[in-house]
Amino acid sequence: MTNQEIRQLFDELRYLKEEETIEFKKVEHNFDFTDLGKYFSALCNEANLKGKRCGWLIFGIHDKTKAIIGTSFRNNTEKLQSLKHEIAQRTTTLEICFTKW
Repeated sequence: MTNQEIRQLFDELRYLKEEETIEFKKVEHNFDFTDLGKYFSALCNEANLKGKRCGWLIFGIHDKTKAIIGTSFRNNTEKLQSLKHEIAQRTTTLEICFTKW
């Protein structure tokens, strides 16, 4: 996916209501790894039940106003890839894709 395609998708998702496959989190600096795993599991399960390709956990968005507040949580490619590796070590088969804003 190109940066432009990611931005377009983000703009579409941002104005949807939270539901079983879309979750917005303020997350300014850190997020508990156990909670992250629970969200991933729930979003993946719901996406599977609804026949969707994936679910979305979007950080740096105020969940009520949808205002972009940004996040410093794993805010570079290396840190995102290490998170992907950490999660992969604790799961079975799960495709995880990350991008940064």
